[in-house]
Order: sequence, then C-alpha cells, then structure tokens
Amino acid sequence: MQSVNEKFSEDGKKILTQSLNNQIKVWDKSGKETNTYLMDGLVTTVHFFKNGNTLLGASEHSEMMFVNLSVDTSITINNHTQAVRSIQASADEKFLLSHADDQKAMLWNAEGVRMMTLNHKTRLAPLISQDASYIV
Repeated sequence: MQSVNEKFSEDGKKILTQSLNNQIKVWDKSGKETNTYLMDGLVTTVHFFKNGNTLLGASEHSEMMFVNLSVDTSITINNHTQAVRSIQASADEKFLLSHADDQKAMLWNAEGVRMMTLNHKTRLAPLISQDASYIV
C-alpha cells in the first residue's frame, strides 16, 4: 500500500492514512492498524474530527463516508455526481463543506445530512468561514 496522505488525530493518539488502493486506514501511535475502510474508487481526501473518533473520507467516484470509530460504524453518501475533491470543516466542526468535479459545493451537518447545495458554472474551490456563517 502506498500512502498518499496522513493525518494525526487532535490528541496525537491515532493516525489516519489514505492510499492509492481505495482504502482509509486508522492506526494507533505504536503503528498497529486498528481499522480499515474501503471506498468505491481512489480516496481523494480525508478529514479527522477533533474528537478523534470521527473521520470523513471522499472518493473519485462521488462517494463520501462518515465513520464513527468509537462504535465502528459508517454511513456512505453519494450526493455528488463526480469526484469529490475536498472536504473542509467549520471551526466548531458542526458543518462540513465538500466540493466536487460536478461543479457543486455541498454543506453538511456533522451527522452527514446535506443542508444546502451551491451550483457553480465552473470548477470551484469553496471556503467555509470559521463560524460557518459564510461560504465563499
């Protein structure tokens, strides 16, 4: 497995990796693999929530996966129609913003419920303000 992106949990106890073989892996700080999640297509981005027990991944096949590590459950969402390129969280992590090659940005709550879709005529790279009151 070739890892293409790594992130530490806020407390430094877990490591999150995304790879070229459609996998998201979670490791403890000793290097022991604790969880593996398979996505439909190349994993394009991952986000570790500050609580260290929630992660979000996205793929080139329009899939987003919300994972609760404390109970090892996941929810898969396919609202985008093309590759999801980025996921950003508001400072309080109550809201997430995804954008994809389908020229849409989508605002989500932390439970994975879509709140809003923003359509654009070209590719975009949206940003969410720290207090989640603006999307630019």
